Amino acid sequence: MGLSLHVHLHAPASLDEAAVRAIVTRWHGLAEDFAAEGRVDRVFELSDEAADLNQFATAWLSLPVPGDPDTCTGVAVAPMEGWIFLVQLGKGSEPLVLGLCRYPATVKASGGGELLPSGKDDGWHFLASCKTQYASLNGWESFRRCHAAAVDLALAGQSLGLDVRIKDEGGYWPGRNEVVLRAAVDRMNRLVTGLAGALKDTEDAAGNGPSVESPILEHPAFERLEAEAQESEDARKLRDALNAVRNAVRFKASD
Repeated sequence: MGLSLHVHLHAPASLDEAAVRAIVTRWHGLAEDFAAEGRVDRVFELSDEAADLNQFATAWLSLPVPGDPDTCTGVAVAPMEGWIFLVQLGKGSEPLVLGLCRYPATVKASGGGELLPSGKDDGWHFLASCKTQYASLNGWESFRRCHAAAVDLALAGQSLGLDVRIKDEGGYWPGRNEVVLRAAVDRMNRLVTGLAGALKDTEDAAGNGPSVESPILEHPAFERLEAEAQESEDARKLRDALNAVRNAVRFKASD
């Protein structure tokens, strides 16, 4: 849970491996320019290693569980080849991973030999998701820098001929609206703080209850945000979420 940026990247199948590597190499160079200008903290080396691709570039096919329409299971769609690089945006933010990969047209269903469409065509793809919210623990400017850099780095792919689509949970893009972004991160911080605080309050003296681990616990204004959450327009959502967690804990305990 946390305010994130989602980037969908695509390049046509007409590009051969050499052309794609050249594009991602140029993109990597643009990211290094960001680092030299102080817009991001660090850019890691370009990689086509299978271990790195499997860790950072594996896609997932979501399938319904038979007999349980409210539950889904995931089938991994591992990349066949590609090039990626990781950008450390700033303290508190998740890293942004960018690149391009080719994926198989079909994958085997879990526990069986049935072949399923992977949802990927024969072009080059990448899906990047980056949670920037917790850079705000270091102040608005730290968060704004990380979030804006992530958007601008993704958009740099357009200058290289890529199709770049951004879903910004912070509302900063399109338009680079910092007012909307600030309101969004403040609201999300209140939500997460309210839920984390309420869950911690359910623990008894013996330490029973749901274990709470979240970067938001380190927010310098945690107590103020927690109080504001209980008075906000999202108070009902917080109560519903807390009740859902409590019910899940009770259900698990009864197994």
